[in-house]
Amino acid sequence: MQKKILEILSQNPGQSMTPREIQNQLGIKSRNTRQIKSELKGLAAANKIRILKGGKVRLVKKQTSVEGKLTMNQKGFGFVILDEDVPDVFIPRNFIRDAINGDRVRIQVFTKRHGMRTWGKIIEIVERKRSSFVGTLVKSGHNWTLEISPFTPERGIRVRKDKHQEWKAGQTVVAKVVDWGSAQTPLFCEITKIIGDSKDPRNDFELIVQSHDYSAQFPEPVTKALTSIGNRFIQKHASRRRNLRKLRVLTIDPASARDHDDGLSIRRNSSGYELGIHIADVSEFVPLHSDLDKEAFARATSVYLLDRVVPMLPDRLSGDLCSLMEGKDRLALSVLIQMDRQFAIQRWEVVESVVKTHAFLTYQDVQSILDGKEKSPYAQDCQWLWSLAKTWFRKRSEKGSIDFDIAEPVIELSETGIPHSITPSERLDSHRIVEECMLLANRLIAERFGGDADRGGALIYRVHEKPGEERLASFSRLLSNLNILPDQPDRFHDPAAIRDLLIKVEDSPYKNLIETLALRSMAKARYSTAKIGHFGLAFNTYCHFTSPIRRYPDLTVHRMIKAELNGKPSPYSVDELNQIASWTTEQEQKALIAEREFIRLKQLRWLNERIGEVFSGVISGVIGAGFFVELETSLAEGLVPAITLGDNVVFDEEKYQLQNRKTKETYALGDLVKVKVISVDLKKRRANFILA
Repeated sequence: MQKKILEILSQNPGQSMTPREIQNQLGIKSRNTRQIKSELKGLAAANKIRILKGGKVRLVKKQTSVEGKLTMNQKGFGFVILDEDVPDVFIPRNFIRDAINGDRVRIQVFTKRHGMRTWGKIIEIVERKRSSFVGTLVKSGHNWTLEISPFTPERGIRVRKDKHQEWKAGQTVVAKVVDWGSAQTPLFCEITKIIGDSKDPRNDFELIVQSHDYSAQFPEPVTKALTSIGNRFIQKHASRRRNLRKLRVLTIDPASARDHDDGLSIRRNSSGYELGIHIADVSEFVPLHSDLDKEAFARATSVYLLDRVVPMLPDRLSGDLCSLMEGKDRLALSVLIQMDRQFAIQRWEVVESVVKTHAFLTYQDVQSILDGKEKSPYAQDCQWLWSLAKTWFRKRSEKGSIDFDIAEPVIELSETGIPHSITPSERLDSHRIVEECMLLANRLIAERFGGDADRGGALIYRVHEKPGEERLASFSRLLSNLNILPDQPDRFHDPAAIRDLLIKVEDSPYKNLIETLALRSMAKARYSTAKIGHFGLAFNTYCHFTSPIRRYPDLTVHRMIKAELNGKPSPYSVDELNQIASWTTEQEQKALIAEREFIRLKQLRWLNERIGEVFSGVISGVIGAGFFVELETSLAEGLVPAITLGDNVVFDEEKYQLQNRKTKETYALGDLVKVKVISVDLKKRRANFILA
């Protein structure tokens, strides 16, 4: 009978019916009304129908159920970031349940109505992001609570006091969850580690490391495995390799570099040039499935927090035996490329080698040599490398390759842990040399050693899909509102169009903003066994091969290359490669978040020393609550609250602007402004500005 009732209601979608009307359509006599009502209650309990006031019933609309990651706002509402390339789903605060920031949740999605955006409610917590927190202790009466960033759940976090522990309000601690509570009750934690005073900037490194479950220390089995590895190990393995010690190998890195993955050599010959791209052969030191390998896989990537690092490999390897140290014999995989006088490739090979770095040069050293400001025995090598880099940059640009040049903050820390200077990074010609050589090596390796996974020729590729339709349309509308380009959503389906845009705004004050927005409009690059190419670089195939000291996918590719060079089968199955690709992509994103959080925290420390000062900046984001401003030199960001702009300010979402209805003054994305720093909230990671 329930099935028949549902059939009748489905014939009248959106309409409500009385039990008597259903009964009549079923052809059931009136004395069976009690049975009808009983079946209706059963359907309502199963959430298949809804009983309305007055007793009428109607079908429950089918709702879409999807999974995603919850990000929350200080005000208690949140957004769920979906796996698909679709807009985030808004979650009102009364539908958050007991989820917390970062949890993977299942939500029911409700369609737009009355002009509202798509919204949802959490119906299940699929996976907790973490089982412990890093936060600040707060004492409230006899109770201790924990404040965490980016937000503390509204229901609060209570800390169970241990009689033997000495606590102080304001301490940063690590606390383990012992009871998750409910939507209405607090969760409870126990302290496992005290980091120190939350106001002390010298504790920032440990705070971020603990917040993301990183450890700079390696487990005992890993450190034990290193005791038998030394220079004798290198000499033992050097004998069977090609001897390239006489090549003038140069490493070009930042002055603060702690490891050297790659070195370059170049020499003239009768037909043109031989370019050597020499990559540290980490795979010789890290046996597959060893304790060292398992730890490297678990970490997946090194995490760089300004002047400190959480390494993928112990320093004995990453900073010494594997690193291409000046004047030391080192094991490498060398890509040797024969080029004509116009730097066109004639032939190339990759070989297991032993090399000796002749000189470590910083980017500034090489730039001074190129500019003629510094004499060097390697001046000719640098000039040849620069000519090569210009040629290959032009070639890939002609094919549509996008060249992002987004300034990053360069932070110099004082002994107190507070930056004494923050300046935008500068793109040098010397950076271009290294970039072009690494891009070339990665592409050549992918072309020769890659294949279709279905035919057993899988490789871990670095892939970058074409941007989604909605992202492109949104980006196009934004450019139209900035009067940079007319609104043409189809314009950016070709990477060459984005390249042309970036060239057009090269000298614009909006350059950094537009490049950032263009980057956000694209899909994230990831690792995959699917040979789908790289949209941003306009490469048909591409992989990561050049940084095995700090990236696990590169180490994986090295092992596969060496197996093929030695006539052995691949050490990995396709399923294993898929698992490696998925895990390392996830860990790479996690590392990026940690690195950005650390930079953000140091920028806020810097701003906190400059309350009341005035800075120039650009409006980098506009929301109903105000607009964000990115400062010109420090690249620090803060919010100018809408309430400080007057009583008649309204938000125009379509035009990315706030407007004062009375004065008609607008505050739009990309506008240049001067702002004064009013306050900094380090707990909430937020700075507040007002227009100067």
